[in-house]
Amino acid sequence: MDKALANLLRRFQLKMPPITEKRILKEVLDDCKEERKKLSKEEIKEKGLNIYEKQGIRVSELLNEAIKRGLVDAIYDDCGERKVSISQEGIEFLTRFYTNDFSDQYLQFEKEINQTMREHNDLELNQLHIASLFWDGFNAKDVFENYQKSEIQKEMEAYHHHLLQLNGVSDLGEKYIFHFMPKLFLPMEWFNTNAKDIVLQIKGIEAPSEMILTKPYPNTRYVVAGMKFGREKISSGFYPIIDDKEDFPEKLDITLQWSIGDYMKIIHELRINFAFADHAGSFFSSEQYLSRNSNLNEFDLITYVEKDAELWRDRNYLYHSKPGEVVIEENVTLSHFPIKLHFPSFDPDPHFRKWIRKWREHSALNVI
Repeated sequence: MDKALANLLRRFQLKMPPITEKRILKEVLDDCKEERKKLSKEEIKEKGLNIYEKQGIRVSELLNEAIKRGLVDAIYDDCGERKVSISQEGIEFLTRFYTNDFSDQYLQFEKEINQTMREHNDLELNQLHIASLFWDGFNAKDVFENYQKSEIQKEMEAYHHHLLQLNGVSDLGEKYIFHFMPKLFLPMEWFNTNAKDIVLQIKGIEAPSEMILTKPYPNTRYVVAGMKFGREKISSGFYPIIDDKEDFPEKLDITLQWSIGDYMKIIHELRINFAFADHAGSFFSSEQYLSRNSNLNEFDLITYVEKDAELWRDRNYLYHSKPGEVVIEENVTLSHFPIKLHFPSFDPDPHFRKWIRKWREHSALNVI
């Protein structure tokens, strides 16, 4: 049963919001079906892959067993649909399973990977991820080399440097950067509101003189702050702080005041704590998402108009509302990391798509 539970739990990604029961059951069935190919019946059973919808180990019963053991957390949304996520107990169970209960071989593997990352000025991996790599038979050298080959990392570093150059910054040296990307998530009844009818005023930092608001995403409930350079409109935030470590603030109070026409005002008061730690990187972002696994928390400081626990998740905030006005007080800690690891939501931005197409064409010519 432990192997079957591990095959269920490994489908859950760390730090992800709860997903529907229907989705996780389908993904587990699809995974097991794929992994059963070319295996004998004995091998299938030995690996705990005998998970099916209506025979063997029934996937729905397996999920219920995981919930019963406290390995999976379950909640019901407003529509009565059950959503699930891996619990801390589930993470610990999976880690022990992958590492053969923290065997000497695993501990040596973990030490080698972390040492390799530190030696190359890179972030260490999350322990569960290291454990899964150990279980899958990787060695430390191959893990690091695979990450070094990442085209996503090369592209993101190059694009940020492109934006910084547009801002007149060509030589960063040892300076730290704060990338700020204000976003507003409109209530459903206002999703058709034109970005021109929305105003953003920022206090606490100097906003770009050519700051613009656009709706670049397929989900038109999002409004994103960016910059304008000549005819170019860029929906990728901006860089209000670029400074040496000793001059970089440890705390910063920023107030975002969003106005939707004449009928709604949203005031988002942010207390930002910049956490300086003994790990790689000099880049902070309000969209703290990374392209690979790490020990850092991941989140996006989106301003949500609605008090919806599923949207805000575990963010540290207070919500106050009255007719025509919403006030949000939020305390957040940002962590620095290498700029190449940033994984923001730039893809829908026309400027980014144009730039990335040229970058890839240029890279392909250099390979030939």
